Amino acid sequence: MDNTIQKGADYQYKSGMTRRDSLKWLSVLSASALVPSLAACGSPKDQTKAIAGHWPDLKLDKIQAKGYGKDPELVNADRMAWPRTLTPAQLTLVAVLSDIIVPRDGAVPSASEVSVPDVVDEWVSAPYDRQQRDRLDILSTLAWIDTEAETRVSKKFA
Repeated sequence: MDNTIQKGADYQYKSGMTRRDSLKWLSVLSASALVPSLAACGSPKDQTKAIAGHWPDLKLDKIQAKGYGKDPELVNADRMAWPRTLTPAQLTLVAVLSDIIVPRDGAVPSASEVSVPDVVDEWVSAPYDRQQRDRLDILSTLAWIDTEAETRVSKKFA
């Protein structure tokens, strides 16, 4: 299995964030979840606009690959059970996001170094009902993050 993420020639991601910094930012982000409740102080028109947002309405085709059932063949690990579906851009975005959450810290590898993007790709590519529901949520979130970044800073998030 190839653990590398295909990136564009001009892209070179390297996290400069420590685990301590990452945890600080996660606590700030958790606290910022309370901020939307402050929108109640504005006019009803402002509240409707804030709630509506621009969440993508993705229409995804159902994965048609065949699953392996309850008894997977684990002896032949070189063969993938189904084709992977994330694009290189989506894999890069997952790598960047996962490295923000779990960055490299000294000798401890970052999330992307231990193949978290591959695990996410395997999950959203699986033909099972639960993974298909999660696929819609994950791909919508990735699309929203890029759209939001383009809206705010005229660039993709990664």
